[in-house]
Amino acid sequence: MTIQEIQTICELPNYKSFADAALFLSYSPSAITKYVSNVEEELDVKLFVRGNKSRGLTLTLEGAIVLESLKKISDTYGALTEQLKDLKSRTNATLKIGSQPRYGNIHEQNILASFLLQTPRASIQNIKAAANELLRQLFLGKLDAVFITLHYQLSPEEYIGKDISRLDVEYITSECDMYMGVSDRFFRGKNEVTVEELRGFTFAFPFPKSETDPQAAKAASTWTELFRQHNLKPKTLYLGGYDNTIFQMATKGPIVVTTTNVPMQYDGIKFMKLIDWTGCTNLYYIRLKNRKSSLLNNLQEAVQHYRSGLQ
Repeated sequence: MTIQEIQTICELPNYKSFADAALFLSYSPSAITKYVSNVEEELDVKLFVRGNKSRGLTLTLEGAIVLESLKKISDTYGALTEQLKDLKSRTNATLKIGSQPRYGNIHEQNILASFLLQTPRASIQNIKAAANELLRQLFLGKLDAVFITLHYQLSPEEYIGKDISRLDVEYITSECDMYMGVSDRFFRGKNEVTVEELRGFTFAFPFPKSETDPQAAKAASTWTELFRQHNLKPKTLYLGGYDNTIFQMATKGPIVVTTTNVPMQYDGIKFMKLIDWTGCTNLYYIRLKNRKSSLLNNLQEAVQHYRSGLQ
């Protein structure tokens, strides 16, 4: 007998007839009849009482005994398939994790490093995109989880909307310091700077210039207000993410690269804290509630452990 036959027969006592069962189980009545006949012939017993349609499907004495054993086989098979799914996820141990294309994402890096140390069989494929695109790919199942930063005046509920009910959202930390990466030819001996001292510099931002994406608009508005207060109208670069090119550009002229954390050092570049910065961003870890795997659970534990260490 096949596992399909066993699983089907285990369901039959829940229905009034083979035809009724066929309707709900998406089989033809002839297929149901064939499954029952195959098992009865193999075991040399009659499983169901025939000829009394008014009483529905009734097991014979032998059928009731056989059914108990078949249920155990079905349950064991179900448990086995779940174990194999988990084993497959462990063997194919690559998580696709999304994050925004910015420098200074130290917290994400520390969390992922801790996760990989604790789970050496795992590997991470990091996908970089803007926050709205990361969430779109997460909902499509193309990403396992994402790290996103949102302006402190923009909550996840406001940004994501009603679909937030499908997500597990964990706040990690707030980033309230802003650093300016400039050529080390400027501001020698200084490690702090005011926005007024940056008059004449071009400001490079890691987010795209967008009026439709609330996160990008909020991020830009903080800078716009700061420039207004100091009567500055600087040139700006909205890059939608950084790569090493922007630092190479900054070594050759008056360009300031904005970042919420000091990333790795670059030859010819120094990072100074912006004294009069007043904005904050909040960092979140997000995954789908129905996306289950031992690896994702391990990553979430790494997130929670890291967050508790910051408190």
